[in-house]
Amino acid sequence: MVSKEGHRSKIIKKFDINEPKFQKLVRNFDEIFWDINQGYAMDFIGWLKVFRLGTISTLKRLSVDIRQFINDEIINGHKDSIDYENPRDFVDMLLKRMKTEEGGHEQISEVTALYELEDFIGGHSAVGNIIMQTITQIARNPEVMAKIQEELDSQVGDRQLSLDDRTSLPYTESTMYEALRICSSPIVPHVASCDSNVGGYDVRKGTMVFINNYELNMSPQLWSEPERFDPARFVRGGKVVKPPHFLPFSTGKRSCMGSKMLTNVTFPHRGHGAVKIRRALPRGRCQLADGGGTHASRQSGSACRLVQAGLPGADRSVDILSVSQPET
Repeated sequence: MVSKEGHRSKIIKKFDINEPKFQKLVRNFDEIFWDINQGYAMDFIGWLKVFRLGTISTLKRLSVDIRQFINDEIINGHKDSIDYENPRDFVDMLLKRMKTEEGGHEQISEVTALYELEDFIGGHSAVGNIIMQTITQIARNPEVMAKIQEELDSQVGDRQLSLDDRTSLPYTESTMYEALRICSSPIVPHVASCDSNVGGYDVRKGTMVFINNYELNMSPQLWSEPERFDPARFVRGGKVVKPPHFLPFSTGKRSCMGSKMLTNVTFPHRGHGAVKIRRALPRGRCQLADGGGTHASRQSGSACRLVQAGLPGADRSVDILSVSQPET
C-alpha cells in the first residue's frame, strides 16, 4: 500500500500471511536457520564440506531467493522515496548509514545493511523455536508450571501481562534462559580479526573461533544438576542473574543483534502459554513429543499431546497443544 505524506511518498508494506511469496520467504529462512544451528563437524573442519556440497548449494539458492525478495519487495521501494533527513523506519536508517557517518559510527556497505535486515526478518525462526522449546519444557515439568502460575497470580493477577512486568516476574523470565541452556543451540562461528593469544594458545588472524556452547551450558563443573530443567538457577535475590559462562547469544561486538527482540517477543508467550497449558492439563496422562521423536509422560487426568515441529520439509502445520479425555 502506498500513501502520500505531504510532498513525500510513504511506503507501507504489509504481507498477508497466506501470500505465496511471503510463505516461501518464511520457509526459506526456516530451512537455513535449521541447518546452520545443527552444529555439524563441517563447521570447524573445512575439508568435510565435500560431503555436503548438495546441501550447501541448496542453502545458497535459498539465500539468493531471500535477497531477491527483500530487494524487490522492501529495499527498492524505500530507495525511491527516502528522505535521509527524516527516516521513517529501520530500513531507512540502514540506507542512511550507507550514505553517512552518524554518532561516531562509520558508514556500512550495502552487503552489511542487507545482512542486518535479513537477520531481523529471519529472526522469526529463532523466536518460534525458543517459544516451542520453552512451552515444551514447561509442559514437561509441572512444578515449573505451578511456580510460573503462582508468580503470575501474585504479581499480575487478572490484568493483561505486559513487558513492564518482566522485572517483577524473575522466575517466568528465567524459563526462557533455562530453555536456551538446555537446548544449547550452536553459536555461529567467528573469525579472529588479528593475531592474539587466548588461554595460552596462539590464535592467528583469520582463524575460525568456535565456542563450545554445549560444554558451557551442560558441564557439571559449571552447573548444579545440569540435566534438570530449573529456571530458579537464574534467580538471585528476586532478580534474574546470568553467570558469565552463559553465552546463548555469543559475546562481544559480533553477538546476536536480535537477542533483545527475542527476549521481548517471547516473554508474553511464556506467561500466557503456561497458564493455557495448566488449564488444559488439570489431571491425566500427558504425552509430549518433539520432532526428534523423544517422549515424556506424566500422570494427570486428561490426555494431551504437545507437538514440536521437526525436520525441514516435514508438516509443520501441527497443533501446539491438543487435549482429549481418557477412555473410561
